Amino acid sequence: MPAPRTSGRLRIGDEFNAISLLARTQSNPLKAVAEFVENALDAGGKSVEIARFKRGGKAYLTISDDGSGIRLNAEGRPDFAYVATHIADSIKRHLASRVGVHGEFGIGLLGFWSLGEELRLASRGADGRCYEMVMRAAEERWRVHTARERLPLSGAEVVIAGLRDTTRALLTGEKLNRYLAAELRDRIRSCGATVRIHDRVARKSFTVRPREFEGERVDEVKRLAVPGFGEAAVELYYRVPADGEALAVDICRDGTRVIRDLRGLADFDRPPWNSNRLEGVVDFAALSVAPATREGIVPDAAGAALVEALERIEPVLIEFLRKRDEAEADHASESLQKEVQRALVAALRALPESDYALFDVGRRRVAPAAGETPKESPEPAPSPQGDLLAGPLSAARLVPGHLALALDQVRTISARGLDAAGLTVVSGLEFAWSSSDAATVSVESAGPRAAVTGLKEGAAIVRLTVRQGVLEARGEAPVLVARPSATEGDAPGDRTGLPPYTLASAPGEDWRSRFRSGRIEINSAHRDYAAARAKARTLRRYVGKLYAKEIVLLNFPGLPAGPVMEKFIELMMRVEEKL
Repeated sequence: MPAPRTSGRLRIGDEFNAISLLARTQSNPLKAVAEFVENALDAGGKSVEIARFKRGGKAYLTISDDGSGIRLNAEGRPDFAYVATHIADSIKRHLASRVGVHGEFGIGLLGFWSLGEELRLASRGADGRCYEMVMRAAEERWRVHTARERLPLSGAEVVIAGLRDTTRALLTGEKLNRYLAAELRDRIRSCGATVRIHDRVARKSFTVRPREFEGERVDEVKRLAVPGFGEAAVELYYRVPADGEALAVDICRDGTRVIRDLRGLADFDRPPWNSNRLEGVVDFAALSVAPATREGIVPDAAGAALVEALERIEPVLIEFLRKRDEAEADHASESLQKEVQRALVAALRALPESDYALFDVGRRRVAPAAGETPKESPEPAPSPQGDLLAGPLSAARLVPGHLALALDQVRTISARGLDAAGLTVVSGLEFAWSSSDAATVSVESAGPRAAVTGLKEGAAIVRLTVRQGVLEARGEAPVLVARPSATEGDAPGDRTGLPPYTLASAPGEDWRSRFRSGRIEINSAHRDYAAARAKARTLRRYVGKLYAKEIVLLNFPGLPAGPVMEKFIELMMRVEEKL
């Protein structure tokens, strides 16, 4: 009985089963087409033509080039036998010089299994005749025959017949153009080739133009030292994405994309890479590409060195983003503020002027000079029969019931004496006025009317005592004195008469907005603000609600929660339709 083997060499037990497994690793039809284009570029092709069409009820895709074609054998014919019998042993790995050559696995041809039923690979021989190799998906046999003349003097042509139903929707001219422009961006650019796509089904043609990034180039990082492996080229751009748009930094090897988003690397879903403010490429020629799908990288020493190098530039990029985001936020905030204020001004003009007298929103009236008493809407005169019908004094009422004043602004407040039934008492009344804080609000009385002046920012209460003989009634009206508009030079507030807003970061605090020193502060660290800023319209409406809240609170100080909420809803109904 032979002794059991304790060592040896690995080998393939079922060759065609192994080939089938390799063929099925390419699950991305677009990537399979990109590999055929790369084969054309590896062969020195300067013009690559891709065509999609239908014939005899079948869908076809062709890729042709003007390169050197298939290497010739000793008989001067294309060496298709080597191609078919050296799967996973690309001849390109044995070239004396591999400059500009990317193929290395010898399995790209099998990608046609993900595209269609049959592959025909044509190339010219030394005799000028055209020869063609035919392979069918999931079949072990291949054959070569003389083909009809359809090639130029040089180059090769790949014909994939019987495109699969699941593939045809992906392989449109438009989608191929967009994919190749990103996938082979620097490869096409560096070799100076022209790639054209003719979609005869959609009747459209495209010239693949290497993707150009928008935004501002990040000049702080252009080359990245990778100790032990040379340098990586870094091309990053900063921009603010449109609503729902996702920006990403790709990883490339010598011009060909191998990772569509750097966040696919281990633990890289973190700032600055997940900021959605950076896009571009990091190109590192020393990477080892995952052989199966040719997407992703092998976790070897070169890959680990690149990861460490990227980690070293993160602080530089985070600081760059901080400065750019601050500048962008200032610009966006000013634009957003204008939109919100326009909506609020329109809403306030539709509401009673006396309710929002704190703000001059451009109504057609002559504004009073500082210190001058504005003309108030006259109070309805008491009924001539009121004195005859009214009973004895029971209550006092101030009109308006609250005041909001700017600094040095003067407004008139009126007093009424009422009997138990609410009728106005008009005779035999004496009025005494006072302020709870004479340093904030002054009150100059003249019988049933008083001039109230805002002296400094703050809150006070105007108090009234009405006497009728031995009867006495009291009333109060809260007063808020505030600086409603921006300081000199702050255009948004100056133009609209509304206070400007600024962002204030208060992590962990519950408040969303507050009024301070003539400005509305919005807590940019609040979770609701973070959620709203994802979409421009959502942020505009969120800021509009906070603005309306602060305006209502400023103009209706001291009112109970119920009436304040009614005023807020009244204002928001008119604001939201304009946001």
